[in-house]
Amino acid sequence: DHVCMVDIDEQVVDACRSHMDFGGAAWGDPRAELVFDDFMAFLRNAGRPESPGWDVIIVDITDAVLPGILSGEVGSALRSALSKDGIIGIQCGELDISDTAPFEGVLEALRHDFPQTTPYATWISSYAAHWGFATSRPPARFGPLLTRVDWSDLTKLTDRTLEGPPHVG
Repeated sequence: DHVCMVDIDEQVVDACRSHMDFGGAAWGDPRAELVFDDFMAFLRNAGRPESPGWDVIIVDITDAVLPGILSGEVGSALRSALSKDGIIGIQCGELDISDTAPFEGVLEALRHDFPQTTPYATWISSYAAHWGFATSRPPARFGPLLTRVDWSDLTKLTDRTLEGPPHVG
């Protein structure tokens, strides 16, 4: 069992550790590793032959750059860094029901390397807004593909998948 957090900004992490009740005892857990590096550099090295890959990769990056950053090299690096049955969870930014294009752009970019991408949404009270998330797996591992999101039924936008199979795993 091993958890690794990769962050590019050591000062921000140190400030959070010092001034926020965030992480608790996790910071001192020997199974936890904290790496200060660019996540692309880390991903390039994570796919080394002696490593079976990561079972779960959670991506929480600036939402304004998501569609572009998930295309091409990044999507390929994420896929290479995953274990055989790995899954990616990604924060896709604020979900504006009147303009779903940014969220759909992230989903489209993910589906380039991860055809099995399932969108989610939940209310984030600290932002007073719905936020979009997605889980993604490499091709043909589990269940049917989600191909279309029906934005007309807002009740589907809270704490469950959007017209997709239930989350497994």
